[in-house]
Amino acid sequence: MKNNAVSTLSSSLYRTITHASVIASLTAIPVQGQVPSPGDTSIIDPAARLEVLFEGQFRTEGPSVGFDGTIYFVDLDMAHGGNIWRYDPRTKQASVLRSPSGLAAGSAIDPKENLLTAELASGGGRRVTLTEIKTGRTSLVADRYDEKPLHGVNDLVLDATGRIYFTEYALLGPGDVLYRRGSGVYRIDSGGTLKRIIDDAGVPNGIAVSPDQHTLYVGTNRFDVLGNGAILAYDLSAEGEVRFRSVLVRYDAASLQLADGMDVDVDGNLYVALFSTRSKTGVAVYAPDGVARVFIPTPGPATNVTFGLGPDARSLYITAATGLYRLQVKRPGYHPAWRQSG
Repeated sequence: MKNNAVSTLSSSLYRTITHASVIASLTAIPVQGQVPSPGDTSIIDPAARLEVLFEGQFRTEGPSVGFDGTIYFVDLDMAHGGNIWRYDPRTKQASVLRSPSGLAAGSAIDPKENLLTAELASGGGRRVTLTEIKTGRTSLVADRYDEKPLHGVNDLVLDATGRIYFTEYALLGPGDVLYRRGSGVYRIDSGGTLKRIIDDAGVPNGIAVSPDQHTLYVGTNRFDVLGNGAILAYDLSAEGEVRFRSVLVRYDAASLQLADGMDVDVDGNLYVALFSTRSKTGVAVYAPDGVARVFIPTPGPATNVTFGLGPDARSLYITAATGLYRLQVKRPGYHPAWRQSG
């Protein structure tokens, strides 16, 4: 268990691009042929269609919603360190918030409306950082555990108290001698204390907390020796401690189907982005017990999802391929009380 002091990152590593410097404006249009599969019509209207909100040049990831309804997401411009974007549903404009991003792959808003980002390895920052949206100032939240650097942070989520949970995604190579700890799931408490809470999740990726705060969901891309993937459910205590409960969903390794980012609606249904280069790709919706309810195909590999806020809470925002998409669903997304009142 280690404490991580917050410090300002060097401006030589991070620069903030003002919202007016890079702007992309697209009219939302339906994506032809992208129709939800027959399934539970209490989740999605069969007539609903994906809308294109943004189309870029690099793979998109990690959407989250701000208190004012702004959608934040990232792209993985590997050659230049990636970018953090913000999309305004009112003006239909997207602009760069921060560049480079340290190859951020996941994002979340904290109770003070700061943007937390999970930074990958392979040229990325290998850490959790905080960006003050109003000022652009970026600071360090966590970059090491047990006196060793984090290998790479993939995704993160906050619970109703504001605690942060994140996944360390460690595909270790021969040169990664500093990272023999392997993959895991961590919790950052309000005082900044970092604790490793899960060691048995294989190679964890996406992460979510149930609306009742009793379950922590973890998507893993390599759960067993055969390379099969899964969504795991852990009992979550009021103190943020976990205990393995069950394998909720399994994915066969031969399908190359990976459970990526995820989110939940107010009923506890789990919306999981499925990334694959061999089988179907899109967003799978599961009941809290793991029963499949509906599948939403996407134009390219889906990477993550989030819900809008307030009047926009029935909008499901999806990052897939190099774009940002929106689909109207019937059940509003779940948000902690501190976000709704922000």
